[in-house]
Amino acid sequence: MHQLELSNVWCAPLQGVSLRTGSGCVVIVYESEPPGATLINLLAGLTRPTRGAIRVDGQSPHQAPALRGHFGTLLANEETLPGGRLDEALGRALAPQLATDAAISAILAAADLQEERSKHPTLLSYEQRRKLALSIALATPAPKLLALFEPLMFSEPAFRERVMASLVELAESTPIVSVTASARDATALGGTLYFLSSLGILRGPVPVDEVREPEAKAGFLVECDDPARLAQALSTQPGVSDVRWFEEHTLGLVEARGPDIFSVSQAIANAVLDTGSNVRAVRSARRLRDAEHAGGPRP
Repeated sequence: MHQLELSNVWCAPLQGVSLRTGSGCVVIVYESEPPGATLINLLAGLTRPTRGAIRVDGQSPHQAPALRGHFGTLLANEETLPGGRLDEALGRALAPQLATDAAISAILAAADLQEERSKHPTLLSYEQRRKLALSIALATPAPKLLALFEPLMFSEPAFRERVMASLVELAESTPIVSVTASARDATALGGTLYFLSSLGILRGPVPVDEVREPEAKAGFLVECDDPARLAQALSTQPGVSDVRWFEEHTLGLVEARGPDIFSVSQAIANAVLDTGSNVRAVRSARRLRDAEHAGGPRP
């Protein structure tokens, strides 16, 4: 059984974060991305705290570099693998014990990329790159820590289910820290819940009821040329709880709402790519609601 401990960790914008856990899943719900992304970079050993200490099994990742070889990480911003073919670039990026043809094929299959193995890595979509990075993290040999940023923020239910099954199995022996803005994903991941405020202050553990959001909290208004088609595509996205569309003269508008800004914006990006829609503008749906309540014209 492995142990993770953060003791009064400071690293802007984080302020005095303390956390201790053994094997199992810890879910941290963040209010804004910078504190969440910084926390994952700290856990990955990519950033040093300005104050405080991070220890895994009693060791500092910065003082024991070999320890980081047993960390599986999914960062907020994953770099594209360098190289020609995807399978070759993956082989160079993996730890030596994973850089075998069988292991590379297994990781590509887990990421639904086996048909893309000869493609240049820069031609992968944003979601494909995220799926690959997560699949690499889940294949970490003898993992001592998994630190994952938005591990369930994917449009395909089957992939999400596979990720959940892997996390449940790994949590039996490994500390897993998942950082998400989605209340839906937080409750799906389960485990011990914390809140990370926009000021970088960690609060918790908190009851699961504190992160259940029955109503949509975030929404966007999309101005496009084919609102019916885009609305249909958005209705199948897991990050969207409500969609409506309408037309005024030559203006097509789609309103998409969901539990948080990240999930709705990702859903819009996926739907636009899937449909090839011509989007003229995207703005907060609050302006639409305010105009309706005031009895004025829509923005």
